[in-house]
Amino acid sequence: MRRNVILDLEFCSINKRGSKGLKYMNNEVIQFGAVMLDDKMQVVGEFMCYVKPEYTTITKSITNLTGITTENLEDAPCFAKALNQFLSWIEDDIENTYIYSWSDSDEKQIRDEAREKCIIDFRLDAVLSHWHNFQREFGVKIGYSGQPISLSNALSCVDFLFEGKQHSAIDDARNTAKLFALCEDREKFEKKTKAIRSCFIEDERSKVTIGDLLGRELEMFICC
Repeated sequence: MRRNVILDLEFCSINKRGSKGLKYMNNEVIQFGAVMLDDKMQVVGEFMCYVKPEYTTITKSITNLTGITTENLEDAPCFAKALNQFLSWIEDDIENTYIYSWSDSDEKQIRDEAREKCIIDFRLDAVLSHWHNFQREFGVKIGYSGQPISLSNALSCVDFLFEGKQHSAIDDARNTAKLFALCEDREKFEKKTKAIRSCFIEDERSKVTIGDLLGRELEMFICC
């Protein structure tokens, strides 16, 4: 049975990467959040884990953005242990598990941090081989090929409200999972997106672009 895992990461930047002897990563993960859906799009599990960074500290701006504080991470596992917990969570049927994240930044972060920290795990290889950029797939489904759409604006496109706190990994994952489940229901998705798709799908006869149809201001708005 196919399982779909909607994953979101929160991370913080590393100042002066080169001075710390780092080659591959510019950020460190500080929180995992994931929701598992079965083949009927029912939630069958959730995973959340804070991660203690090794090369950086939580700044005030990160706390303001994510709500994550230094105190949250005091007893948190390091990245290697947190990643192992996540992989163990999906390990039962990893070959039939597909990972979806909003943009490709989360996949890149996992790859870079695992490489930097010399983590070798066949389960991670399986996960990375089944990774999908759901942000891009959603754009394709509504006929939009411009700048990346933010999650909150994608939810607005289907008349969904964001539930919880934005930039909380588990809340972002829950909201992305809700959008993913809608996309898997063709009838409901087409009904919800009829108006927006009618604006975004190019007219093959005239080759009209989104900017021509809606104006550059609106195109910029949906991407913010």
